[in-house]
Amino acid sequence: MLGWPQEFQFFNMTKRRTAGLLPYYRNNSNTYVYLQRRTTDAPTSPGKLSLFGGGLEGDETPEEALVREIAEELQYNLTTWDFLTLQETSSQILSAFTVEVTEDFDNNVTVCEGERGEFLSLSMYNERSDLTDDLRIVLEIFSKQEKEWIRTPVSDTF
Repeated sequence: MLGWPQEFQFFNMTKRRTAGLLPYYRNNSNTYVYLQRRTTDAPTSPGKLSLFGGGLEGDETPEEALVREIAEELQYNLTTWDFLTLQETSSQILSAFTVEVTEDFDNNVTVCEGERGEFLSLSMYNERSDLTDDLRIVLEIFSKQEKEWIRTPVSDTF
């Protein structure tokens, strides 16, 4: 038989392109992120926490897919966002974005995909075993970014 052995054929597959959103708010010294709790019968990562978002369709840009997916999944009109990271795994290329929201964000959306949405304290993500792998990477990057945003007071004396 000619060609690659079957165990190497995955190198030839097309990776799924996805866009995901990490809504967050800050309260005093804590940052909270809004995540999707996947249903227990979800085809991938059942019962785990993940980003809201999904796959690009046709010639969509990641930003166009993000707006469409958030409208579908949260019934939310996303008008602003910040690019966070581009993550590539063996099966997908994820464009992750953030948006700062208010503490009552959960009351302003209708979750139409997954079991529910829930806020998670960013300081607690390392202790959780119910995060998807790509979410864990995104939270690690976002956490590092958050630490850089913390400003130390400027001294009055020079």
